[in-house]
Amino acid sequence: TEKTRGGKDIYHADRVFGPDENSDAVYAAAAKDIVMGSLKGVNGTVFAYGQTGGGKTHTMRAVTRAAVADIFASIEAARNDREYVIHLSAMEIYNEVVRDLGAPDTPGAPWAREVTAEGLRLLDDRERGSTVVERLTDERVESRQALERMLEAVEARRQTGATGMNAESSRSHQIVRLTIESKSRAASHKPGAKGAAPGATNGGSGDDGGSGDDGGGGGGGGG
Repeated sequence: TEKTRGGKDIYHADRVFGPDENSDAVYAAAAKDIVMGSLKGVNGTVFAYGQTGGGKTHTMRAVTRAAVADIFASIEAARNDREYVIHLSAMEIYNEVVRDLGAPDTPGAPWAREVTAEGLRLLDDRERGSTVVERLTDERVESRQALERMLEAVEARRQTGATGMNAESSRSHQIVRLTIESKSRAASHKPGAKGAAPGATNGGSGDDGGSGDDGGGGGGGGG
């Protein structure tokens, strides 16, 4: 930022996308390097913030799908050299309560229709220097197709509601996290070797859930 002579702030954006550019262009310019970095051991976050009806959920849905495609394409290309394990967790913050979007629906009370008052607790992990969510579901991902089905289930459980600008506005802050672990196949198959310790990185995506009482920000990833 910089100041004008009148003392007002001027903000400079790295890039402004025009009305004719699609979500693929947004992903390539703003998110792809972060996603690919997660495969090299670098934690990353992709985050959308803005006004209700601005297209945050639409954009992040497209970005997430593109990220999934790139991650699994890279894993396939490196399958002869490295072994990968992926886990998915997802949560929403709705009315200041953290809820697990990866947990199976309770019969007769789907998350998208009924909300309980009890949420998950946030705890400090002193060893890792990060915040963890108690009892948050962390499910192993077996394939790209399985991950896409899991993401669809997560989106179906998210809170929505009508606003003056959007008939099905996302009313919560959503966080989706992929934890990627990898190790060298050569190291794990050496005679007498017990296997190389895997390295784990987190890649997260988040978007905020509108304005007014539910406004604010979201986030993803972690140490």
